[in-house]
Formats: sequence, C-alpha cells, structure tokens
Amino acid sequence: FQWLVEVEGNPNRLVPAVDVQRMYLDRAQKRCAGQDAETDWVLEVWEQTLDALESDYNSLVGSIDWVTKKYLIDSFREAEGLSWDNADDVTWLQSQDLEYHNVDRESGLYYLLEAEGQTLRLVADAEIADAMSTPPSDTRAYFRGRSLEKYGPLVKSINWDRVVFHVNGKQEAVDLKGMIDAEHVETCNAILDRSETVEQFITDLRSTELQPVALA
Repeated sequence: FQWLVEVEGNPNRLVPAVDVQRMYLDRAQKRCAGQDAETDWVLEVWEQTLDALESDYNSLVGSIDWVTKKYLIDSFREAEGLSWDNADDVTWLQSQDLEYHNVDRESGLYYLLEAEGQTLRLVADAEIADAMSTPPSDTRAYFRGRSLEKYGPLVKSINWDRVVFHVNGKQEAVDLKGMIDAEHVETCNAILDRSETVEQFITDLRSTELQPVALA
C-alpha cells in the first residue's frame, strides 16, 4: 500500500501517509518522551507500528483492527476461492466483515483469533468486568456513580455534566463541566468518598473549584 495523501495547498505533491504520521510522532517524542512509563510505551508502539506498515503490515495482525480484519477476509476468500468481482461472492465476504464485529463470544470471528492467541490483549476479562461497575477514581463517571451509590435518595437529577442534590430542603447543583484536570477530579472524588452525610459533602466541596450552587 502507498497511502499517498495530497498536501494542502499543493495538489501536485503527494506524501506517504506514514511519513505524515512520522512527523506527528517526532513532535510527540520531543514533547512527551520520558513523561511516564505509559506515555513511553505509546510512543514506542506508535513507532513500531509505522515501521511495520512500511515493511510488513501483516505483522500487525491481532494488534491493528483493519489489518486483522483484512487478514481474516483475505484468508476466507482464498480458502473458498471467492472473487471481489463476483456479486454473490462479495455478499458472502461482506458477511464475514460483519461477523468480525460480532460481540458474541461463541460466533464472533475476532474471538476465534483471540482463542488462538493471535490478538493483543491490553486488559484482562476481570479488569473489564470491574470497570463496568467501578470507573477510574479520577473521572467524572466515578463522581456520578458514587453520588448515586452514597446519596441516591437525595439525588434529584443527574446527567453528563451536572448533579443536583436535595440538601436541607434546598437543591444544590454541582456543575461537572469544570472537572477536567485529573488531579482536581480525584480530589473531588476523595471528598465524596470520605463524606458521611450529603451536607458534609456539599460543605467540603465548596473548598474546591466546583462550588455547588443553591437552586431556587
């Protein structure tokens, strides 16, 4: 694959998409390398992926989604003697495309590869199950979930960016749009965790940037 892209403002100049990615990678490495272990891992895998795309993209089967799906469809096409030029064959091949995304572990083609050890797993099943009920402690999702868990009967309304509590006959609205910085979010979530009453929670929360607002 060439993956040639047109340079903006210069339609006659075509640049390999991998080269464009390397420009981004170079900037990211200069700005973020050494920041932490996870960031260094991302930068390393990013570079390895670009190298593989230029040399042997099939080595990315199991780690890059489109490469993995192409491998499955090509293998099926060759095994069954199918052709992209035949309408009936195309329908059959398209069904394989859909089955790759089937989330049923008994029939999904992705899980077939996983069972054969041909896919890259970033997290274990136990971690996935835990994440379904326990969001990371530095997220707004954790704040919303714990608010319902601890003070559910006192929560008047809750949505993506606001939680409204009943507090001493009044309504106190906590605006979550400001919960962006991970450290700040974790601080607010810690206040929620250690609070024993909703009144204490709202009072302590006023010491943060969230500043609950009393509603009429």
